Amino acid sequence: MWNTPCFTIMIANRIGIEEVVAENGALRLMKNQVWAYDSLPHMLIAGGTGGGKTYFLLTIIQALLKSEAELFVLDPKNADLADLATVMPHVYSQKEEISACVEDFYERMMARSKSMKEMPNYKTGENYAYLVLPPNFLFFDEYVAYMEMLTMKEKMTLASFTI
Repeated sequence: MWNTPCFTIMIANRIGIEEVVAENGALRLMKNQVWAYDSLPHMLIAGGTGGGKTYFLLTIIQALLKSEAELFVLDPKNADLADLATVMPHVYSQKEEISACVEDFYERMMARSKSMKEMPNYKTGENYAYLVLPPNFLFFDEYVAYMEMLTMKEKMTLASFTI
């Protein structure tokens, strides 16, 4: 596996953490891979245990913290990402805090959408960047673990904010 051409190309295209920089609504992840979060705002990170998902998230968070972005981090297992609470605001690891954050984030986005539509330079089909507003990110680590903590009623409430 490690001697395959695909693996060799992957390694050759890696960049250092310091090279992961948020600019112009995009984040360079590899030499040949950019996440254009202005146009593709959703990301799902999946992989096996020990595969580097948490370090990847930490790298993204570090880069976005250096930008004007507002970040909200949810870690229901109270693991690595929860430790970010010592260096940044809006980090939650308790069930009630996480639920409140999801609801608050939803309300913020709805209010923001309404205020954007009232701006004189609003244009249908454009996003926050067109109006020179900062991006907002909700990082939800271990979503399944969180769902397992919830009652059926709580799951239904959460679904009303996330679907």
